[in-house]
Amino acid sequence: MSSGPKTASFLSMKGDGYYSKATAGAKDVIDNATPMVIDAIDRMDLTDDGAIFRAADMGAADGGTSAELWLTALKHVRAMVPSRPIEMVYTDLPRNDFSQVFRMIHGQTGIESYYQEVDDLYVFASGTSFHQSIFPPETLDLDVGDNAMG
Repeated sequence: MSSGPKTASFLSMKGDGYYSKATAGAKDVIDNATPMVIDAIDRMDLTDDGAIFRAADMGAADGGTSAELWLTALKHVRAMVPSRPIEMVYTDLPRNDFSQVFRMIHGQTGIESYYQEVDDLYVFASGTSFHQSIFPPETLDLDVGDNAMG
C-alpha cells in the first residue's frame, strides 16, 4: 500500500481542524477563487421567491479550508435573496470524518465558523463521491470543488 492514502486518512481523521491547518496551500487557492465564486453568483438569475438556494462544497474534508469562501458567498446570496432559505451541503467520500465538519460549523475547532453569520441557513453532509449523483437534477444552485480529487 502506498503512503498517499495513509497520509490522506491521517490528515482527515486527526481532528480539531488539523486537516485545514495543515493544508494552507489549499486555503490559498480557495481564497484566490472567492472573487470568481462571487462573480458566478452575480451572473445567476436569482429571484427572491422563497425557494431554497442549495450550495455544495465538493470534497470538503473538514470544511475549514473553504469556511471563509462560504462566509463571503453565502452572505452575498443572503443579500441578493433575503427570503430564500439556504442549504449548505458538505460532500466527501464515505470515510471522511464528517463530525469534524459539524464541529467546525458549530465553532468547536480553531477555525472560525460562518454559521451564526448567515440567517435561515441549514447545513447538511453527504458521504457520496462527487463521481456519483448526490442531488436530484436541477436542484443545486452552486457547487465549489476547490482542490478535491477523485
